[in-house]
Amino acid sequence: MKKSILLLAGLTLWLSACVPQDSTNSNSYTQEQLAVLQVLNGTFVSDADPNTIIIIESYSEPKKIVFGEEKFTYVHGEMLNPDDLSLSIYFIISDDGETFTMFGTGFIDDEPFNKFILYDIVIVSNSSFKTTDLILASCSNSFSKTS
Repeated sequence: MKKSILLLAGLTLWLSACVPQDSTNSNSYTQEQLAVLQVLNGTFVSDADPNTIIIIESYSEPKKIVFGEEKFTYVHGEMLNPDDLSLSIYFIISDDGETFTMFGTGFIDDEPFNKFILYDIVIVSNSSFKTTDLILASCSNSFSKTS
């Protein structure tokens, strides 16, 4: 019985340590997030493919969005792909400003769709940034702000 209680306590401690404890659940940003968000606002074109255009709007404070039945997350901005308006695409910047999480929600063929994609993000200048997919490390892209 003691082993079971210790195992249960250890499992509970381990699970609670895995839950992110960051400012994405509050109404404020870290300085690192603010530095990234100052760049991520406007219309950007992919340096690799000029046909890939995204429009990014950063929020002045984290916004709570609900997806699924009772799930929610706090997001830092919204993205539009002018070629595909069927999904709502949001993004989250990690507290240290080094990870960009893209979150798509909506319906595809009348089926609910919710997907998170993680990227490393590097701010190159006040008008450009580079992302690298954390799953497919060879998949990276640079974006520059259009006039």
